[in-house]
Order: sequence, then structure tokens, then C-alpha cells
Amino acid sequence: MVNPVNARLILVINDVCLSRCPHCALHLGRRKIDMSTLGASLNSFLSEGAGSCSIKLSGGEPLADFPHTRKVVRLIRAKFRRIGSKPVISLCVNLAHLRKEHLRFLCAHDIDLSVTLCLNSNLGNRPLSHIGMLKELACRRPVTVNLVITPAAVAGFFASFVFLVDE
Repeated sequence: MVNPVNARLILVINDVCLSRCPHCALHLGRRKIDMSTLGASLNSFLSEGAGSCSIKLSGGEPLADFPHTRKVVRLIRAKFRRIGSKPVISLCVNLAHLRKEHLRFLCAHDIDLSVTLCLNSNLGNRPLSHIGMLKELACRRPVTVNLVITPAAVAGFFASFVFLVDE
């Protein structure tokens, strides 16, 4: 039986990502979790007594296929609503695809954000241009920022950290 206080489910909902971060071992493609697999996973999780829990949606990049991510969130909410519970949902993203419509959806559905920034990815500083939107969301929802330090990024890490804090 799962301890409902500490229950945590991490779902990899797709393997779509453009970042190609050097630390990521993900085999990139166009696959996504199908709704029947997701439903069966949630049913199994709930059958273990995990009525009160946190669910982290990861990938790839969940925002790269936002319509699918919306379906996943709605299915999760529906499954938990049937048992009279509401999980804490967080979305693990890299900011490359973040748009205003995503922020509206995250806030409307009480979804927290976990942002991973790899300063040595092939996106250069493009994710850093989304800091304004991230700050806007952080005023309404919890946001966790993970800063990946690869060997090639060590020299510029402190400057990047100061930039993020000052923004």
C-alpha cells in the first residue's frame, strides 16, 4: 500500500524535445503516452491508496505537444475527481516552448512548474528570454528552477546564476 502522504507519480508523457542538452539520455522522437496506458497507470496508482499525492509530468518536453499535455491533465483531474481528491500536478519543462496560453492553462488548472535550464544546450540563451513569463507565473503558482551545470558550462555558471536572480 502506498503511503498517501508521500505518494508521488512521475509520468513521462512524451519524448519530443528540441534542446539536445548534453546531460540528457532521452532517445528523442515523436512518441507520446497514449490515453489507455495513462488511464491504466492512474488506475493502478489509485488502487494502491494514493488518493492524496503529487504527479510530475515530464518528457521530452511536455509543452512541445501542448494539446496532448492538456488531454493528460484533464484525464488526471477526472480520475482523481471520481475519488474526491485533487493531486498536486507539476509540469517539468525547459521553457523553449512556453507561451502565454500555457501560462493561462497552468494557472487555471493549479499546475506548478518545474523548469530545467541547461545553459549549454543548442538553444543558446533562448530560454532565458522567457524569464519575464516565468516571473509572471511565479506570482501565481509555485515555480522550481533547476539549473544544469555541464562541464562545458562551469566557467559561465556563476554569471548565468546572477543573471537569473537579477531578472
